[in-house]
Amino acid sequence: MDSLRIIDTVGPFAVGNGKHILNWSKNPFGNLEQKDSLDKKKCKEVLTSFDDYLQKVTTLGYNAITIDDLPHLIIHDFYTTPLKKLLSEYQRLYKQLFAIANKYNLKIYVNVDYMYYNNDIDNHTNGKYKQIEKLFFATVEHALQQYPEITGINIRIGESDAKDIQDNFISRLTLKTPKQVNRFLKGVLPLFEKHKKTLIFRTWTVGVYKIGDLMWNKKTFDTIFSSIKSENLVISMKYGDTDFLRYLSLNPLFFRGKHKKIVEFQTKREWEGMGLYPSFVGWDYEQYLKQLRTNKQFIGISVWCQTGGWTWSSWKNLTFLENSSFWNELNTYVTVKIYSEKISVAKAIAGFCKEKRIQDSKAFIQLLKHSEIAIKNGLYIKEFASKAVYFRRLRIPPLTWIVWDKILVNPLTKSFLLHTVKDRERAIKEGFIAIDAINQMLALGIHMRLDKSIIHSLEFELETFTILAQVRKVLFSSLSEEEKATIKRQIATYEKKYPEHYTASISVWKQKIRRTRKATIALYLTLRSKMTYRIIDRISLLITPIQKYFIKQYVKRVAPFLSSQAMGIDVLFK
Repeated sequence: MDSLRIIDTVGPFAVGNGKHILNWSKNPFGNLEQKDSLDKKKCKEVLTSFDDYLQKVTTLGYNAITIDDLPHLIIHDFYTTPLKKLLSEYQRLYKQLFAIANKYNLKIYVNVDYMYYNNDIDNHTNGKYKQIEKLFFATVEHALQQYPEITGINIRIGESDAKDIQDNFISRLTLKTPKQVNRFLKGVLPLFEKHKKTLIFRTWTVGVYKIGDLMWNKKTFDTIFSSIKSENLVISMKYGDTDFLRYLSLNPLFFRGKHKKIVEFQTKREWEGMGLYPSFVGWDYEQYLKQLRTNKQFIGISVWCQTGGWTWSSWKNLTFLENSSFWNELNTYVTVKIYSEKISVAKAIAGFCKEKRIQDSKAFIQLLKHSEIAIKNGLYIKEFASKAVYFRRLRIPPLTWIVWDKILVNPLTKSFLLHTVKDRERAIKEGFIAIDAINQMLALGIHMRLDKSIIHSLEFELETFTILAQVRKVLFSSLSEEEKATIKRQIATYEKKYPEHYTASISVWKQKIRRTRKATIALYLTLRSKMTYRIIDRISLLITPIQKYFIKQYVKRVAPFLSSQAMGIDVLFK
């Protein structure tokens, strides 16, 4: 198999989507629909944007795409007449999309969750697993026969559609144990072998059910893959053992087994501003790729330049398209260049500067070095981010107090950080190190006469990170009433100036800066620093219904959006 350089295609489908809150986890299919038909004008916009987008990413060196989503391609006999009519229109649209991809000689991998549902499917399968599996296999078979343009299918089994997704097909987690996944793969792979197509299987899981530790647990990994031998299987893994964040070592599972593997990178950094300000990944990704090049099973990269996260509509920048982010374009350019051309980050940046007519690439590199300092100090609390902390089947992400466009300072967040961060003065100081780095970036940007939009993004970053530095004081120090009032005014001024950007949800102004004995015991019992499950963890996994009830009630009170966005935090207790 040739080296894979895959990029996602959510952006072209989001053109003109004016929703107030945007979910970037999946194509906004509802935006294209008018009752039981597709909006012809919007479909034309998608086709035009798709062509423009593919032309640009092909020029950069990408040779494959992922595209949502398999159930929209296939019509089953038991579907209702209106759904059949709608899907027949989707089929015509996808034929045109695939023709455009073929024009650019791009491989096509269709995304799908195992398993997707609607009322028709629920009634047809009656909740019986064998019927569900039979339906999925039939869908795959039909797709590989009906669309010879498809190179393969990209399957996710460890995360489902979010609670706010509105679509004709909504996925739910269906595979719950490693043995179930192993049987599933052994059942579906012969279809790919028969049609000489590729199954890309994503190991991304979010701690739910027994399969939830696939991201990092070698026993789970081996149970699934060790007995499977197929040239048509490619395992796709995020670079670390949690989501797309910093301070992560390369996942050692890349070097386990003899299956072909690709690494997933994210260039629209969903946890780091989504392209509103610089969040350069070049040096981090260069280190991961250096390690992976020693692995004979490593065959490529899968880049998410648009997919991931929830934000206000004001954060809508479509990479290489509408209101494109300069910083997302930089990450997406550098990532493919350092992989495909095996050049240094410095040379890749110089190439980008040449394309963007930035004269002084050395000064721009210096700006990006300050950017890395700002991100790693301003967003992350280094003492915690540098540790591996596990909760149940989940590796807790290195960034916990900022979730997409929300700054969370509630009793849960504060107790957790007070438990895991001992040098609180250092944690506060890091915020101001970030501010200093951004000031240096601004000075360089002005000196280089960078575009006004770039300077504006740096100014926005400075104001945002100034607020973040002040919030650290709320987390880690005892404040006087005057200091609290000052910080409240600063936050109010920021939120008034940027009403649809970061919001600071602070509910612990009166909480003392100390670890209570009760909180310390609770966190000791639930958190661990090693992958290996302790006896207390195994007991905890046996009493999940009780835990689920209490955590659900607590989260509703202190951070209600965590119950409604994504799959909801309560799913961790399944």
